Amino acid sequence: MAGAGEDAGVAIYMQGLSVSGAPIQARVSADVPLTGSAAACTNCHRASGLGTAEGRARSLPIVAA
Repeated sequence: MAGAGEDAGVAIYMQGLSVSGAPIQARVSADVPLTGSAAACTNCHRASGLGTAEGRARSLPIVAA
């Protein structure tokens, strides 16, 4: 059973939504602003959290034991 904190983490990671339900804001490569679903972690790090590479761009794994 997921707790409120875990649900909030899933919303940020999968949907780009904050605890309040508002879209999160992020920057990629230090200068590209993203908001909401475009800023969801899964876009770059995949649902698995293992990251990916496309051309010269890489997103690192963000998983832990």
